[in-house]
Amino acid sequence: MGLIGIGGAEAGTALIERLDRAVAATSRVTVEASEATSIAAEDVAGTTARLQAHVDQAVADYESGAIRMSARQARAVGRNPNVEQAYRGQVIDRAVKEAVRGDSDLGHLWVSRSGEFGLDFHDIGTNTW
Repeated sequence: MGLIGIGGAEAGTALIERLDRAVAATSRVTVEASEATSIAAEDVAGTTARLQAHVDQAVADYESGAIRMSARQARAVGRNPNVEQAYRGQVIDRAVKEAVRGDSDLGHLWVSRSGEFGLDFHDIGTNTW
């Protein structure tokens, strides 16, 4: 027996209206989830660009002499030039992490200490970097 036989036309109409509302709500949730994913992707792209800007600045600062190796590191390079690139990377790593910690727009990121094993940056909300 169909819906109309059980509860009449009114029951069938009410059920169809409830189903229409449920479909509309599902569509809204899908659109909202899609928009949230799009916003999250924009946030990831924006954060990545901001991190890269800090890296680019630190490299430029190193190349210009604005940031340098410590005296101890420079002496070690004098004794063994093969360690120069490692120390260069450490100086740039430290400068980038200090800049990121001081950047209020990147306050949502966890930042490791210079030389610490693992991720340099981590956003727990998006599980990125």
